[in-house]
Amino acid sequence: MARTRLSYPEAVRLLIGGEDPLTLLGRATGGAMLLVAPFAEGLLSWFDYKGEANNVLRELVGRAPARIRSSRGRRHYELIEAAHTVLAVSSFFDALQQYIGDRFEDLRLTDEERERIARGETLPLGVRNTVPMPDAMTGFEGNLPAVKQALSAMHTAFRGFTMGLDAAQGMTIPATDAVVGVALRLYRERYVRLAVDVPEFGIWSQLDEHAATRAAVHRQTETLTGLERRLTAIMDGAAPAAVRGLRQHYAAGLSRPLWRSDALKGLVFPTVEDGFVSPRFRLVVCGKDSNLGDESWWRGQAIGYDLEKFLTGHLVAPASTQNPLVILGHPGAGKSLLTEVLAARVPTESFTTIRVPLRRVDPELPIHEQVVAAVELATKERISWGDLCRASDTTKVVLLDGFDELVQATGVTQSHYIEQAATFQREEWELGRPVVVIITSRTLVMDRTVVREGTVVLKLEPFNEPQVERWTRAWNAANRDQPGFRPLPAAEFWRHEDLAGQPLLLLMLAVYAADAGHGSLAADDLSTDRLYRLLLDSFIRRQVREKAKTDLGKARFAEREADSRRDLAAVAFAMFNRRRQWVGEEDLGRDLEALHPEAEQPDSVLGEPVSRARRTVAAFFFVHVAQAGDETRARSRRSYEFLHATFAEYLVAEHAVELLTVLAEDWQRARRRSYRPNLDERVLRTLLSHQPLTNGEQVLPFVVGMIAAKEENVRAALREVSVELFRSARRRIQHDPYLPTPFDVVSRTAAYTANLVLLAMASSDTGVPVDELCGPPDAPNLQSSVRLWRTGLDAEVQKSFFASFTRVGERLLRRSRRSPSPSEIDEALLTGDAFLTAVLRAGWATFNLTGGDVLSRPEITHFQRDFHRRVVDLTLGLRSTGGLTGLAPRDERRYRRLADWLEGAAGRSPHESSLSLLALCLTQDASRLDPGTLDRILGATLPHSFTAAQEFTLPMALLAANNLWLIRRHPRLRFAVMEAGVPDFLLDIVAAHRDQDPDMAFSLANELSAEWV
Repeated sequence: MARTRLSYPEAVRLLIGGEDPLTLLGRATGGAMLLVAPFAEGLLSWFDYKGEANNVLRELVGRAPARIRSSRGRRHYELIEAAHTVLAVSSFFDALQQYIGDRFEDLRLTDEERERIARGETLPLGVRNTVPMPDAMTGFEGNLPAVKQALSAMHTAFRGFTMGLDAAQGMTIPATDAVVGVALRLYRERYVRLAVDVPEFGIWSQLDEHAATRAAVHRQTETLTGLERRLTAIMDGAAPAAVRGLRQHYAAGLSRPLWRSDALKGLVFPTVEDGFVSPRFRLVVCGKDSNLGDESWWRGQAIGYDLEKFLTGHLVAPASTQNPLVILGHPGAGKSLLTEVLAARVPTESFTTIRVPLRRVDPELPIHEQVVAAVELATKERISWGDLCRASDTTKVVLLDGFDELVQATGVTQSHYIEQAATFQREEWELGRPVVVIITSRTLVMDRTVVREGTVVLKLEPFNEPQVERWTRAWNAANRDQPGFRPLPAAEFWRHEDLAGQPLLLLMLAVYAADAGHGSLAADDLSTDRLYRLLLDSFIRRQVREKAKTDLGKARFAEREADSRRDLAAVAFAMFNRRRQWVGEEDLGRDLEALHPEAEQPDSVLGEPVSRARRTVAAFFFVHVAQAGDETRARSRRSYEFLHATFAEYLVAEHAVELLTVLAEDWQRARRRSYRPNLDERVLRTLLSHQPLTNGEQVLPFVVGMIAAKEENVRAALREVSVELFRSARRRIQHDPYLPTPFDVVSRTAAYTANLVLLAMASSDTGVPVDELCGPPDAPNLQSSVRLWRTGLDAEVQKSFFASFTRVGERLLRRSRRSPSPSEIDEALLTGDAFLTAVLRAGWATFNLTGGDVLSRPEITHFQRDFHRRVVDLTLGLRSTGGLTGLAPRDERRYRRLADWLEGAAGRSPHESSLSLLALCLTQDASRLDPGTLDRILGATLPHSFTAAQEFTLPMALLAANNLWLIRRHPRLRFAVMEAGVPDFLLDIVAAHRDQDPDMAFSLANELSAEWV
């Protein structure tokens, strides 16, 4: 629901506009009121004459549609609010009139009293009554409880004012439920009549149809055509001439192919209009506990099916001009395509839409200047923001596409960008220029972004099977006349549900399947990284052979294909190491020259030398060229980007693994010699000394997948060489001409050693022992490496790096999911500082539990508060005597007292944060704790434990694997072992303790192996 910004008198005055109140009064009462009008002192005193004021109010609501449709900008939204407010208040006073009858006019309420009744000023101090409006989140039906509450507040205020009036003596004031019931019925009837003439009210009422059928899959409308039809109807008049060029530019986008490339002969891509499929989504209003960057949190939110209706309802709601709508999604989810379709479909008669590709504007500019830059990109004409607003009086819809790219490019400087967008909206509203802002972003960056409470956030969901089927029909229809084309069944795509659910990967599957030389999509081994590899193989081979003037022979073609792939990897690293998704031509040329100076000289075209950068990416399917001006303009104005960031991330991962594989082969050969081997790591070090591989969302998963596909002995060799390189990485400095970032010894060493640790862990399912990595006398210890990473890595980069792995005992283990805790905790855990880890975890768990103030969280029970305080005391009190590795007697007494207290509070549920903290304590102390005490604590807490996330499950799994007897006592621990996500690692622990319980060890080993398979 949306809070209205208008008071009741303001609403009445807005609806009256410039018309003479007496004329309106006479028309509403058939002339009778004109006889006494000279004695009426104010607008609201019309209530004093036999309830005729309600006739006036109904007249105002009846006249509202024409005024609303003819208005634009801020006045349009204000009139909508005014009509709704007057509709609700008139319904209340009409209901009172029905119950009180002719005595109502005897009350003689003053203007001020009438206004105060509408505001509900007899409510408790600080409470201001308003009539909330329906909006895109609630719809008409969903907003009724809030309207009912506002009507009840009016009745409470009315009773308060009439209590001391002489005129009210002997008057029976009807009960609240009776009056509010009639008022709500009148409100509903009048709302429905108003919705016939005011499309906005109709849009919000239709949203309830969607809410009632949320569990069913709706037929998706074609390219948001319904949005265009409904929004065109909300205003009268033609589109402002100043924005017709923008409209033409965006409308042309619907006829462009979904994929813009002429490098794939024999294939036709559906147009945007034919191939766009409206996605499902999840929707929330951001609150204190929202975890927008966490996939598991999002899975707990309801799925919506009609994006068109939601977006239509959002654009027409006054609340949309106060806070941005944030649209999240994974790479390839269709966020940018959605903004393109919106820009084309939002009608210029009602709105002025500007799509801002944030990758192509200066991130340091204020938002209104970024919008101006986007207008110039689209129309090739420059106009100031003020001139644009004066030339077009409609509401501006600003689509800020790619916020995540700003975060990657500028780090923490953009963490408040969404808040800046909200400030921009509020300032423009005050100037009478309403702006609706929609921001798209990858989900990944939301854990480092400030999002104010109340912001509406929408997350795009993967395609389901019916959506894949609809997309497949569009693909087959576009290609049906192509010679040799094989129509593709949707079921073939759906065999790879994880890939087909993402629009971009679905298109890649179609391209792959259309190549007659490829196998069927029915192949079970077609993983994401394998799909990308096969696509690159196919397109590089096609490009090299089509550009060749003669048949070069198999060997020479293979050499050129390898060179092309190597150069494309350099393009990917040029973007990755600069933390951008594009690279300028001059920067790319310098990188290529520094990395591969021996390459052939470029050709020339029409007397102008073709740059090394242009030759590398020319006509390549995955690369888009952005250029200001024509081909003869300066090369510095040309830039390159992959059509999707995932291609660059794949190439980074592939090239890193390839270089490491070559070094591993050299290492294996060199170890057979009698002297100490000397590895030539220069290229690997050059490329991996700028950014950790965790800085790209898919880079490390691609690395893990590629290495997992190799033979076991190769994986072992990759781990060994990574460890060896890590040990010696800090003993020398490498100077080279490759400079995507400014030279800094500490930063370069930090990034390189971080990547070597990541590669070592990616090469082993059981992690890397700390003593193997840092044990030799000439190797740096882990504590100093952690301090190096903390010093040399950018603050934003640290978050993803430290969250990607953890220390469990004496092993570094890759996390299957990113840690939600602060990087300071991850850092303390890596250094093995148990006390600091406990202190930080206690503080973080307390923060999560209380939100900074335990009294402000009424949903936390007294038992949960007490339990959490006891666990925090336990955590901070353990091993308080320095140097002790075991439990002191007083520490054991702390555990016994906790067990006693828990047994006395049987059946109550602790909070997840408290259980997670307790699990960490038990994992560390179980071997030194009295078995009876441990058994009692688990018996009291395990019934409530497995609603928690991996932060609880993994410690419990380790506890069970090290103490097999506990599983027989508490079978639910088996669930923790299966859900921990590290089966090979746990297998090793179970095997090491099989003597405790051979039967249990055998059973767990079988289940873990099955889970892994």
